[in-house]
Amino acid sequence: MRSSPYCDAYHPRIGLIAIRRISKAKSSILSTGGPGSDPESFRDQLAGQGLHMSMDGVLIWLAGAAFAGAAVAMALALFHAARQVPHAFVAKTGAAGVEPPLAWLYCEEGAPLERRAAWFPLRPGGRTVFGNRPRAPTGDTQFYYLSAYDIARDHLAVFWSPEAGRYSALAGVGGGVRHNNEALPAGALAHLTDGDLLDVGEMTRFRFSLTGPAGSSP
Repeated sequence: MRSSPYCDAYHPRIGLIAIRRISKAKSSILSTGGPGSDPESFRDQLAGQGLHMSMDGVLIWLAGAAFAGAAVAMALALFHAARQVPHAFVAKTGAAGVEPPLAWLYCEEGAPLERRAAWFPLRPGGRTVFGNRPRAPTGDTQFYYLSAYDIARDHLAVFWSPEAGRYSALAGVGGGVRHNNEALPAGALAHLTDGDLLDVGEMTRFRFSLTGPAGSSP
């Protein structure tokens, strides 16, 4: 069977178009340094681009890690500095940041020993305990021995109250305490003002003072 003249007439044109397209693609590959020109060079070029992209990623990761490390180090330094604030200062100043003033209990009435002592300095920022047993002071507590017959072991404690920004009196168990002539039950607190009276038992009366004797200090 003879082929159609129409088809035969177009066969040469189709071949010419295909040849031109192949030639154009080859020229494009050669001009861009593709594998058609030099396969080894092309592979090296691709490897170099991959290495460049890999190095960029590493540098970005290192920069992020350095920033995170610096932030963690700063947070740790601030935390360490906060913990270095002296505990005694925190106990003295309290929330309001007021440092406790010097204070005394002055014995207005009592046994001869107490009257002779007269001024009893309070532990600044700490605790002062009045009782019937001689005891050595500790780190934050001062003890005073009272010789009257009706004094209990831990009859009265006076301490600095940071929340109130004042000294407070705490009545102990086993002995009577009156604050400004009003009974203070065991375990009850009374905030003190300069000149307040504290009766310890039936024989001993103290006056709270923020002035103290001239030239004295606790």
